[in-house]
Amino acid sequence: MSENTAWRSDDEQGRNELTAMAQRRLHLETPPGTRDLLFDEAEIKREIENRMSAAFRRWAYREVLTPTLEYYDTLLRGAAQSKDKEIYKFVDREGYILALRPELTTPLARVSQTRLAGQERPLRLFYFGPVFRYAQPQSGRPREFFQTGAELIGGAGAAADAEILALAIEILETAGLRDFQVGLGQVEVMRSLYDKLPLAAEEKEDLLEALGRKDLVAVEQIIAQKGQGQSQARLLTALLELHGGKETLEQARSLAEGTEAVPALESLELVWDLVQSYGKSPRLFLDLGILRDFNYYTGLVFEVYVPGLGIPLGGGGRYDHLLAQFGEPCPATGFALNLDLIIQALLRQEEGRAGGRERAGLPAEAGSPQYLVAGSDWSQVVAYARRLRQKGFRVEVDLAGLGSEEAQEYARRRGIDQVIFLGDRTGR
Repeated sequence: MSENTAWRSDDEQGRNELTAMAQRRLHLETPPGTRDLLFDEAEIKREIENRMSAAFRRWAYREVLTPTLEYYDTLLRGAAQSKDKEIYKFVDREGYILALRPELTTPLARVSQTRLAGQERPLRLFYFGPVFRYAQPQSGRPREFFQTGAELIGGAGAAADAEILALAIEILETAGLRDFQVGLGQVEVMRSLYDKLPLAAEEKEDLLEALGRKDLVAVEQIIAQKGQGQSQARLLTALLELHGGKETLEQARSLAEGTEAVPALESLELVWDLVQSYGKSPRLFLDLGILRDFNYYTGLVFEVYVPGLGIPLGGGGRYDHLLAQFGEPCPATGFALNLDLIIQALLRQEEGRAGGRERAGLPAEAGSPQYLVAGSDWSQVVAYARRLRQKGFRVEVDLAGLGSEEAQEYARRRGIDQVIFLGDRTGR
């Protein structure tokens, strides 16, 4: 073997070893943007889901479970259009393009217009489930997270919007969240002004992006380039700057007097008053800069904020055009909440408070079992463990047939408080 051949052989072996190491590492990790929920997180998630489910049912909503996989074309008919770049998609063995759902509103719209097509409206539906969105690895955003939400299919008008809004607030209160606020917007207010601006399609896209960022300077610059529409620009920026309680709505109506934005503002005020009837209006504030998906929503929009979290826990609004994509047109309104963020906010809320978890009704850190039951008589061991479990204790049964001293030593290693040993002390 020549010296060069020997070097190539060493290089190839090195590359193979690195590849094998990388593969072994991949086998031990979860894909980027996904994670395991262990012990406390899993228990808290289950507890919150149970509480929320009970609350949804008290409001006469019924649960629907849809597949994690949908046809890609199905998802593109709905809200997922705006999330196309984030959709995980692949081709199955029959050649169909499938996708992991990036949200749950579209699958519920499909169900309501197919399997539930004959049901009397409005339909009140709720859901829990994981959703998947491809985010850039460096963004730090999760690629899989859990959502809960509700859809009021066939509910038109302010009363339906108010019910969905009040329900979203109650669901969060039921979960134990105390310090949160809900920002209200109305996309028709902005659309009535936006549509009249003398801008090309590309300029309108730039404007929409600037509006979404609440970048008032950029909004003014984009409109000023045309030398026209200055009055609309001033009104847009003035409305974007409004922020506050119900009195802010009166200011907005005064600013928009004589424009097509007024009816939308009056509709928003009516929703506010109806939410007041539920006793939830102290949670509300006005923010007309909340646009969410401007091309998808058709009226009320809202987002939920918790101090210190930086991003909304979720939100929703009216989307009257989606159902027509799956059959007959039908008004609809709903919301989706990020369960992972809710858990994060709850733990932060109780952090540093003595007995915080218990006071919030969250599962305490369970830790080790409270009892180890061991002994030579298996029937007695199982019966004793059953009685302890019926009293609510966490109980582990010895499976190895340990003697008395071995069971004590095992319990010490595992941090188990008490050992119950039954029968012959030499074990089984």
